[in-house]
Formats: sequence, C-alpha cells, structure tokens
Amino acid sequence: MKILIVAEKPSVALDVAKALLGVKEEGGKLFKGLTPKGDELTVTCAAGHYLQLAKPEAYDQVHGKQYGKWRIADLPIVPRPGWDFEEVPRQKAERSLEVLCGHLRAHEGGEIVNACDAGREGELIFRKILGHAGVDCTKTTLSRMWMQEMTEKAFRDAYRNRRPLSERDGLAEAGYTRDQADWLAGMNKTVLATKTLPRGEGNWRVWSVGRVQTPTLALIYERDRAIAFFKPQNFWEVYGNFDGVVAKADLDAYAAAENREKLLGRPQILEERDRKAFWSEALALKFTDAAKSPDTYLVKDTGSQRTERPPLPFDLQEASKYFSKKFAWTAAHTLEVLQSLYEDLKLISYPRTDSRYFPDSEEMRQKVCDGVRSAHAWIRVKHPQAHLAGQALRSDAEMGKAKAFRNTESDHYGLHPLTDTAGLARANRDQLLAWMAITQACLMALDEPLKVKVITRRWEQKGGSGDYAPCLFRTARENVVTAGWTRWVKDKGEGKDQQGMPDLIKEQALGQTEIKKLETNPPKPYDDATILTAMEYAGATIDESSMSPEHLEELLEAMKDHGLGTPATRASIIETLLERGFIERKGRWVVTTQNGRALIRGLKKIDPVAVSAKQTAEMEYELKKMERGKSSYTRGTLLDTMLRQFLDVAERYKAASTRLHEAERPELVGGTATEVLCPKSGKPILDRGTAWEAPGFEGTLLWKECFGRQWTAEDFRALLAAAAEGKPQSYDNLTTRSGQTYSAMLGISAESHKIVIVEPEAKKVKGIKCPKCDKLMLDRGAYFESPGFPGVRFWKNAFGRTWAAEDVVRLIQGVVDKAPAEFVDLVSQRTKKTYAAKLTIDEAAKKVVLVLDRRDEG
Repeated sequence: MKILIVAEKPSVALDVAKALLGVKEEGGKLFKGLTPKGDELTVTCAAGHYLQLAKPEAYDQVHGKQYGKWRIADLPIVPRPGWDFEEVPRQKAERSLEVLCGHLRAHEGGEIVNACDAGREGELIFRKILGHAGVDCTKTTLSRMWMQEMTEKAFRDAYRNRRPLSERDGLAEAGYTRDQADWLAGMNKTVLATKTLPRGEGNWRVWSVGRVQTPTLALIYERDRAIAFFKPQNFWEVYGNFDGVVAKADLDAYAAAENREKLLGRPQILEERDRKAFWSEALALKFTDAAKSPDTYLVKDTGSQRTERPPLPFDLQEASKYFSKKFAWTAAHTLEVLQSLYEDLKLISYPRTDSRYFPDSEEMRQKVCDGVRSAHAWIRVKHPQAHLAGQALRSDAEMGKAKAFRNTESDHYGLHPLTDTAGLARANRDQLLAWMAITQACLMALDEPLKVKVITRRWEQKGGSGDYAPCLFRTARENVVTAGWTRWVKDKGEGKDQQGMPDLIKEQALGQTEIKKLETNPPKPYDDATILTAMEYAGATIDESSMSPEHLEELLEAMKDHGLGTPATRASIIETLLERGFIERKGRWVVTTQNGRALIRGLKKIDPVAVSAKQTAEMEYELKKMERGKSSYTRGTLLDTMLRQFLDVAERYKAASTRLHEAERPELVGGTATEVLCPKSGKPILDRGTAWEAPGFEGTLLWKECFGRQWTAEDFRALLAAAAEGKPQSYDNLTTRSGQTYSAMLGISAESHKIVIVEPEAKKVKGIKCPKCDKLMLDRGAYFESPGFPGVRFWKNAFGRTWAAEDVVRLIQGVVDKAPAEFVDLVSQRTKKTYAAKLTIDEAAKKVVLVLDRRDEG
C-alpha cells in the first residue's frame, strides 16, 4: 500500500523519517522507504500555513461590489453564498504548495496521514492543503497521527496507533469556523470603524478591529483607566500587645454587622469594601479607647491543621505567567523557548497544551515518572549545588497517586520533561531555565500535600461595654508538620516555621496599643503574566495569591474554555496589538497608546459587543464544544449569527459618525415621497430608509432613530418649521445611551446642516449661589451650570431623580468641604430600585460621579 505522511514543517518530517524509515540525512522535505510490512512510505511536509483566506475583492464579481475600495455602501463583506470561502496561497508559497499537492494527488487511492501539530491549527493546515489538492477522499484512506512528544518512540507509537481522520472532524470544524469568523468580523468592522470613527493620531492608517484582539485591548484600557482615576484613601489598623505578643484587632464581627459603617466607616470605592479596617482615624481611636476600658482579657487557643495540595503541572498559560513573573519574559518569548525545547532539543512534551493534568493510565504514570527521575538524576550530576538536587525523589508508586493524574476532555496533557536528556548539552541559558522550571513544577505536582499546624490565640475583653464590646484581638502561629511539595521550592517549606506561641495564660492585661495608618494602592498595570490571566478569565478579577490551590482549581475548572483566545494564540494577540500601535511596553508593563484608547472609547459608545471580553469568551467556548462535537452551532449557523449581529450594529456606526459623506450612505440613495410636505419648499419629505430628508433643507437628515427616540415624518416637519422661523424646537422625551431621559432644544446647525442640541441662553437662578465662587447658579434649560465648575453640566434629570438648584448646591458644598454629600433617593436604571450614594465632581471628566458603591434601599 502507498502511504503518505504530511508533517507541519521540515524538521518534524525529518524526525518522522528517522523514526519510521531509519534515514540518516540531516535535511530535505521528502523521504521514501519501505515499512516492515512492505508498504511504500513517503514522508513530506508543509511549512506552516500555505493557504489563507482570500481578500474581499476576490468576491467583487459575485456580489457586484468593489470591496477593495472600502466603501460603506458595499458592506457587509461576505464570501460566496453558503459561506463558501476561497483559499489562496500565501506569498512565496505557491511552488512548495503545488509540489506538496502533487504528492497528495499521487497517493489518491492509498493512505494519506495527517502528522501536523496535535491541535486546532495543525488540523486546519492539513485540511486546507488536502482540499486545495482536490484529492478524492472517497477513494483514499485518511488517518491521523497524534504526537505530543518529539521522540522516535512517540513517532513510532503514533504511526502504529493512527486513527481515522474523521475522528478529528470536530477539531477541523472549529478551526475553519475560527478562521472564517475572524475574517468576517475583522474585515467588516475594520472597514466600518475606519470610515466612521474619528481619525487616529501620528502614523495611524486604519482602525483594526478583531474578534479577540479588540476585547483584549479593552481589558488593558480599563486597567489603565482605573489607575489614572485612582484616588488613594487612608485606612487604619489597630494592634495590641499582650506580654510581648502582638495581636491585631479582630474586626470580623463589625464587618458583618448591619451598622458596619458606624463602627468601621466606609471606603470610597466598592473594591475596598471587603477590607477589614477602620476607614476613619476617629473610629480607630474610639475602638482603642474602648479596648482599654477595661483592659482585662480572657485568652483562648484553638488548634487546627491546614492542608495545601500541590499545584498542578504547567500548561502553556501557566508557564507563560510563571516566566513573566520570574524572568520578565514576554509570552511570545516563552512560547519560542518552549517550542525549541520540544522540537529542536526534544526535552519536553507538547508545549501548546491547554491541560494541566496527565491522563490517568499506568502507561502515562510510568512515562511521567521516568521523565522526572531522569531529569532529577541529570540535575544531581550536572548541578549538585542546586536546591532540587538536594531533595530525595519519592517512589514511582507514591508519585503515581498524585492528583495530577486525571482524565479530562482535552486531547493534550500537562508539560513534563522527557527521559532523554541528551539535548541539554546544546541548551542555551533560557532553554535550561525553562526546562528546570518545568521539571520543578512536575516534582511539586507529584509530591504530597503541605501540612501545617496552626495555633490561633484569641483575646476577648472581659466586662466591656459600648458599641465595640467585647473588643477582640487575634494572632496565629504556624508550624510545618509535613513540607510535602514545598520542599522543592527553596526556603518555602522551612519558611513556614514561625516563632512558637508562648504558654497560655488564661487572663491577660492589654498593654500598649498601636494604630497603623495605611493607604490603599492603585492596581498595577498589566504585564504579560497578568494580561494572560485576564484573557484566561475573560476579564473576571481573580486573586490567585489569596486562594488555596483547591479553591483555585475548582474555580478554574468552572471557567475552563471561557477565556479570550486559547493558550496557543494569546501571545500572538499581544504581539499583534503591539505591532498595530494600540499598546506599548513601558519596562515590563503593557499599556495602551493614545490610538488604542481612542479606539476603545469610540467602540464602547456604539458597539459594546466589539469590546466585550465576555461575549468573545462565550464564542471561544462554543468553538471548544464544536471540537468535541457538543456545540448546538455549525460553522454556517455561527457565521449567520455573527452576520446578523454586524448588520444590527452597522447602523449605529453610521448614525454616530461625524465623518461620513452623504454619498457613502447607501440608504440615502433614492427615496420614497411621503404625504408630509417640507415647510420651506412645499415638496414631499423623502423617506430614505433609515432617515428623513426634506428638499428645502439640503444636507439635513433626521435619522428615524436618534436622540433616544423614534421620529416620524410629521415630527421632522415640525422641527423644520421651527428652524425655518429661526426657533429651536423643545423636546422632553429624549434619552441618553444609558437610558436617562432629558429635555433639550433641537435645531439645525448653520455650519454642518446637522440637527443638533441648541444651548439655551443661560438664566441666573435668583438667590442661589455656587459655594465655590459665590456667584449665581445658571439655568440652561436641561441642566444647571456653576461658574465655579466651568464645563460641568448638572443635568436636571440624572441618577434616576429630578434635581433642583438647591440639590446641586448641596453637592458642590460637599466637594468644597472634601466631604461628599450623600443622596438617598437615587434610582438604579437597571434594577429600578432606590439606593443611597455619595456624589462628587470629576473635574477632569467634567461630570458628576458616584464615590461609593450603590446600596439598595427599596
């Protein structure tokens, strides 16, 4: 039988040929020989992606459009009907592709084996080339070699155990869907954004909008914004001394009390609400006085044991985060180093893995234990002074009981060192560091749990009275019983030992007290490790350092497959944003550029889905389900859904744009005459589809849905009639994007011919002055204005309530006194419930903002 094996790249083809045919060459792309069974075996390869989706202009004749000109009138950009995409060779790949296709066609009727990478991209590379070659698959046996190691034994095992290619149809479907979805979203929204949003700065050329890259940019933008607007707040902690033992005030009971704000005060921002501390120095002093009166305390010890399970082995995500924190490596550099350890040096298992578990089988147990044992032996010989070399290995039977062995739905498994360490002789510094870290992670994962004895001493006030009675203090001492997995980390296990607890005295007096003044800190900018975490959790805030491994493991399992991109693609997404000038590196930090911020600000207003990490993560989850044959979507139905979403949002881009010319609006070509007449020309007002136009007011359009309401032709006539008389028209039922109703005067701008809000002449409010400048407040119809805060509009309808000038004065007085005023009758737009909150003025943003979380009152 004639058998053809197609690898993803030349180096892999050579390794496969060495394992199956015993070739001795060190180069080439084509190898032939006979198998022990007498089959004619040919091994050849691609060189990554030979084919790519055609540019939009390839479909010009199909749809009668000119997609290459990037005209709004030609949107949406779609392929041939039935989502029939054209694949074209990449630049300089035509000759190599044709040679490979010739080999494929020559093996029609025999067997063709996919030996590309064991993942979505590897499957896509092979399927695209197979389809381009035009092989009759009904006459040909198609199979799959699935390798996760690059050793000769792994190649021979994969060849012997090759499976029907059809078993990976779900993986291929997900690969095609992801590829085409990125094209559909990127092409259409990039053209739409570039033509409608305000132009960028510097060397800006286009607003590149991507299905995954844009939500990732939005995550970085929100972090930068949180830092920029962060205002530190002081808080206080109280400590007491009991015969030389320092204990911290136990505030748990006060934090859980209904009157917690009376006892502890309250932070200015919601994120700090869980911190158990005093938010007022006066309250900390009040507690200290109460703690000293009386100063006699009953003392009690409580013993417990804390068990901490070993961390799991690395997957690509965890490895990238580790190396970013430890060595400040970028995610792209980490992937490059791991790929070289896998392909070139053949020292580790498949690096692009999304799993942190090993399959629960005897064969896998032996493979992992052999690899770890071989790696440990090499370290002891070559680096005897290393901390790892000084620790004794557990037996294979003991290591085989680790929780790291568990069957999952993933086709991959955690990173581990391989048995053959010969490649280490050629390893450079970074490769050796990475290999040692992977070995250390496996040694930790295969060890027993950390066990710590915890003694908690609690002092409870005897005979106290008042709001804080009885006052409580608490401290704890930990002693390591079993170091377990922590012994593989230098000083970690031993560091758990602390000074022992003094003998218990059942009744003690409180000695000196100390009040420590501290300050809240802003979040740190993202680095590669933290942005990878944000992408993994789709923007959800998770503090891994504060969780036990068990809790973190459960949480990650629940969120599995709900991230932005995949572990294998996240590094390239970060690099793409850097290349396109939307983010930049400042030291180890990743921050947005001016253009990056401008893009997100523009998209948030009109297309929140484009910047939504959650929406994109849900699609990634559907792709993972598609891989496993469990998705309710097919490639076609998912692309249908995306197209409908684009058509729904496209009108918002156009309506919000200040750059579009009339000729670029396809819905404004032609029109239907209505029965309503233009008050200036006497001719019928025209229905232009999504807008009204009057012949007597050239260039003036009224979109049928704008200013938060629907408009009829009669509404347009009334507005034009007022404009013809030089008077703006008053409206009371306009609505902001956030759902707030407001009143305004509308008229026609003499410069732009657009319908705009007309600012009424300011009227002084008699007897009511601004507390900051002592000048009269101004009434501008829909809002008040204060001379002390120029540019800030105090809307009469805001935060779910109606505002009088006196209310604005109270708000301003709170700002002047640096004690923000509280308003108890605000109404949530989302829940319609009343709540109380303090309000202040953000002078940089020129608007009124909340300074505390919302608390439901109704």
